Amino acid sequence: MAKLDENEVFGNLEATVAAPKWGVPVSNKIEDQPRALWSSHPPLWMLITFIVLMLVVWGHYVVIVYELFRLRKEQPQLTDNATNP
Repeated sequence: MAKLDENEVFGNLEATVAAPKWGVPVSNKIEDQPRALWSSHPPLWMLITFIVLMLVVWGHYVVIVYELFRLRKEQPQLTDNATNP
């Protein structure tokens, strides 16, 4: 369907053509889809890479928090005989 509204030369036009067959018919049968980026099951190499990268990033966070707690425990202890001669 095509419609041309308020044209100065042609006025209001409307054309309709019925096409007998547009598009490609598809099946209603449910099939297993291959692993693809757009599917709900990504390729295995991508899934493994993602998990490894996330483990590396979160591992760095754990190491940083561990080092911060370790630094807190290593505060210098002042003794009385070192400050009084």
